[in-house]
Amino acid sequence: MNMDITRRWIYVMMTIGIVVLLMGLWQYLPQEFSSDAQQSEFIAWVSKRIVFPLLGAILIGVSLVMLKFVREVEDYTLLLRSELIQMSRSIEGVRNK
Repeated sequence: MNMDITRRWIYVMMTIGIVVLLMGLWQYLPQEFSSDAQQSEFIAWVSKRIVFPLLGAILIGVSLVMLKFVREVEDYTLLLRSELIQMSRSIEGVRNK
C-alpha cells in the first residue's frame, strides 16, 4: 500500500497551517488605525487575531494526527504482509511433504 500521495497532502496541509498561524501572529504586531476607521474594520482585525492562529493550530494538529495514522497503517500493512508471506511459506512446506 503506497501512501506517498497521502503524505504529500498532509505535508501541504501542515505547511498551510504554519502559514496561516504566522499570518495570525503577524496580526498581533502593532498597527495604526485612523480615528475615522469604521468599526467593521476594527472588528475584522480583531477577528483575524483570533481566527487565524486558531485555524493554523487546528490544521497543524489535524495533519500531525493524520501523519501518525498513516504511519500506523503502513506499519500494520507491513506486519500483515510479513505474516501472509510466512503463512504461505508454511503452507507450501506442508504441500511439499
